[in-house]
Amino acid sequence: MRTPTGTSFGFVANSYLDFMQERRQAQTFAYKRTVINRLLEFLGGDFIIEELPDSTIENYLVHLKQAASGKTANRHCKELSILWNWAIRRNHIQKNPWRAAEPFPEEKFIRHVPTLEDILKVREVATDEERDWIDALYYTGARIGEITNLKWDDIDFELNTITLYTRKRKRGNHEPRTLSISPAFRDMLERRNQRRTADLVFPTKYGNPQPRSGSFLVGLFSRNCHKAKVPKFTAHGIRHHVATRLKDSRQATSYQIQAFLGHMNHSTTERYLHDLAVDRDVPHLLTLEGVEEKET
Repeated sequence: MRTPTGTSFGFVANSYLDFMQERRQAQTFAYKRTVINRLLEFLGGDFIIEELPDSTIENYLVHLKQAASGKTANRHCKELSILWNWAIRRNHIQKNPWRAAEPFPEEKFIRHVPTLEDILKVREVATDEERDWIDALYYTGARIGEITNLKWDDIDFELNTITLYTRKRKRGNHEPRTLSISPAFRDMLERRNQRRTADLVFPTKYGNPQPRSGSFLVGLFSRNCHKAKVPKFTAHGIRHHVATRLKDSRQATSYQIQAFLGHMNHSTTERYLHDLAVDRDVPHLLTLEGVEEKET
């Protein structure tokens, strides 16, 4: 009698993680590893990857939905489907059973978008360093990771521009976008430049990037929103506020807003033509000089 043979999921998963560790950000890699470990925990250990039944996949996704949410189940299903596709391309397996899984409906998450008044109240109670972070996020509409990694080499005071880099692209590619610097933002940057001690614009006291899971960034908005007695918002809430504010100003086109925020939904030609020059109008529509002036 022939002994059944097959490919160990553990072998495939470890090969996949080795491959991804060299090509993805640490946070993305950690998430992929968590997804794999959670599946192994549910199944009680390693298994033959070709022999994973559709019924087991369905039971696992239902388990995730009940333990967390439909969104979590859908995200894990997508990640595991990516792993299986990677294994197919390397001839470890021939089929991807995760493709056939029916996604769960997801409740739409309504993110709290702060008002300008709330942002100003938080600025009032923040420390000088915290206020600089808030202003940087506001005047650029940046993702927080774009500010943690911002270097002085990315700022050109002569051309009055700032270049931000994002990895929120396919395969984690590092992509820049260049913005004009508004007068108030320039004043803050020049002040910090006079006393800089590191290559980074917003370093820790040791000259390293602020860790996103560290106490400073984790508590930046929660503690100051509490002190200011306003509904809690986040760095991404400021980004949404900026997008809404630019849209309501009626002085920026939808493409200008997308380019300013670093989104990717216009055609390649439109994006290429627009990227030939730095847009010097959009940043000047933003101000933190007062609620009365801008809210009326």
